[in-house]
Amino acid sequence: MRAPAPAKGEASYVGAEQCAACHADEAEHWAKTRHADAYKTLVDVNKQFDLSCVGCHVTGFRAPGGSEVVENAALQNIQCEQCHGPGSLHVAVPEKRGKANAIRTDAPVELCQQCHSPEHSDTFDYAAYLRDVLGPTHGPERRAALGEGPTGRELRAAGLAAAGGGCKKM
Repeated sequence: MRAPAPAKGEASYVGAEQCAACHADEAEHWAKTRHADAYKTLVDVNKQFDLSCVGCHVTGFRAPGGSEVVENAALQNIQCEQCHGPGSLHVAVPEKRGKANAIRTDAPVELCQQCHSPEHSDTFDYAAYLRDVLGPTHGPERRAALGEGPTGRELRAAGLAAAGGGCKKM
């Protein structure tokens, strides 16, 4: 089974390697985040085919031009396009009038909440989790605007410690 093809003229997913070709510093920062290892967390517990899990551990799940349960090799993990949108049109024409073309530059909280729901991410706090994702080479202005405060990793570690362990499904 494959994800549906995008409509003519609509963007498709290209994968993080394609993004890194122009955005190497951002890709290096992303590689240090938990999003970069999201799929491995499923493989480690043999849940990579579990429909209730895989959609939040790959990019563009069941979206036009995106990934599927088995057809996801180039889109494993939570990659650039999960937050910024499918990138094929951006790759073709990166800028228009000095601004990023055909790509989101900020991920709204509602996008994050598709996976960071109370059931699966009970410690989710948008600002705290953004502190983990943003940094000196990936959204430095937005990261500075968040200011000091807890990170998502810190909130999650405290939540897991208080609950006595990890996800019961894993």
